[in-house]
Amino acid sequence: MDLMTVAIGAHAAITLSGLGAAGYRWTAAVADPKIAAVQRDNAPAGEGRPRWGRSRDEIFVIVGLSVGETVVHFEQRRSFEPAQKPVATRDIIVRVSP
Repeated sequence: MDLMTVAIGAHAAITLSGLGAAGYRWTAAVADPKIAAVQRDNAPAGEGRPRWGRSRDEIFVIVGLSVGETVVHFEQRRSFEPAQKPVATRDIIVRVSP
C-alpha cells in the first residue's frame, strides 16, 4: 500500500494506467471522506492526442480536508460488468497534516 502525505487544503495528483480503449475506467472511494476527498481530473495524461485503439492514463486529485489518516481505494473495471472483479486495484494511505 502506498503512502501519500498532504496538507489541509493541498492537492496531490495520482496517475493510474488507463485501459479506456477496452472499456475500463478507474473509480475511487475514500474510507473517511471527512479527512480527504478525491476528484477525477479531466485533463488528459500525456502529450498530444492518443492514437486510435490506445488508452490514456487517468489522473485523480486527492485533497486534504482535515488532519488524520484515511485510505483511498481505486478499482479499474468496466461499468457494464458490475459483477466482474476489477482488473486492477490500488490502495493509498492518505495522511493529512496541518
